[in-house]
Amino acid sequence: MAREKVYDNATVLIRNNRIEKLGPGMEIEIPAGGERLDATGKFVMPGFVDLHFHYTPENGWWRPLLFLANGVTTIRDMGNWIEENEKWVAETKAKSLPAPRLLYSGPHLDGTNPAYPSDAYTLLDEMDTRRVVQELISGGATSIKVYFRLPLNLIKVVIEEADRHNVPVHAHLEIVDARDAIRLGLTVSSM
Repeated sequence: MAREKVYDNATVLIRNNRIEKLGPGMEIEIPAGGERLDATGKFVMPGFVDLHFHYTPENGWWRPLLFLANGVTTIRDMGNWIEENEKWVAETKAKSLPAPRLLYSGPHLDGTNPAYPSDAYTLLDEMDTRRVVQELISGGATSIKVYFRLPLNLIKVVIEEADRHNVPVHAHLEIVDARDAIRLGLTVSSM
């Protein structure tokens, strides 16, 4: 098992928001004009990621900012319209406030009589399913979420179409057996 190195006196060189070099303090050369921050007695850690978050403006436009305040720099919204998320990011930046990095799944994909119709696409057949998955991915979705009333045959189509674009498929399943969906290639099953 690999052991992480811990340096008592380290230098971390960050360029363009990416860690470029890390090592004992005297071994890392700081470029001319580089800004120096003294983190003596502190820990330097990457930002945390919350992979299952639900945001709606009615819950408070400021809510995602709480994530930043607690070290969560990336959140994945698992069921909201991408346009609403993008609008929130633009409004937050217009206020000169920091915004976490948002990953989108877009509205969840459900079958007939969806549980949350205002946050879902109701899929009826294979052609409709492929079209919606393609639209979500071309609209910025970095993952797709299927919901519990979507039948297994359409979950299979979602997975096939998302796989063509290297986009993972997640699920909130109650009616379909998760093991069946996992055998088809479901990435993560969540509650």
